[in-house]
Amino acid sequence: MKTKNIIILISLFMTLNFFGQTEKGHFLISGSTNLSFTTTTTSTNESNTDLKNTNINFTPVVGYFISDDVSLGLLITYQGSFNEQVDQTSFAAGPFLRYYFAKSDKLLPFAQTAVFFGSNSVNYDYSLNESKISTDMFGYELDLGLGILLSKQVSFDIILGYAHTKESIPVSKTKTRDVTTGAFGLSLGLSLYLGK
Repeated sequence: MKTKNIIILISLFMTLNFFGQTEKGHFLISGSTNLSFTTTTTSTNESNTDLKNTNINFTPVVGYFISDDVSLGLLITYQGSFNEQVDQTSFAAGPFLRYYFAKSDKLLPFAQTAVFFGSNSVNYDYSLNESKISTDMFGYELDLGLGILLSKQVSFDIILGYAHTKESIPVSKTKTRDVTTGAFGLSLGLSLYLGK
């Protein structure tokens, strides 16, 4: 069944009219991800604790070239961090703007910015004590990327970026604490260019 679905998907893409240009009127479909598995060891006088973490990040993007080399669209991001004691997931979406500059036959450098709104959920499970905290989130992202053309329709993207988020975490029924986070990151992805 999986093979049949893959064949149908490939056939669908082959029937579309593809172009590898960043010209007005074309579409951009892109996605980047990172996946990591880490083990953290915490030592105290009494014992050592090992936590195995799984971290997932997936960011699909759909854009429309409003002018040559300028794409405007929607960015969606999902992040998850999981171990035996804490599960944390966040989901956010918002507009993005991408500008391609100094293009060549094989390279598409670009700058990108996005603003996003979403929510963050943290589930704690320590022995018999379980709790869940949900917060609203606002953030922005500034990226520099390089698309390496694999064909006229597809590029492999390397993106270096900075993301800033702000959350209001409930401390009590009437109080919240604002927490801001800033982080640099590197992600890899693919972009697909569709023409009219």
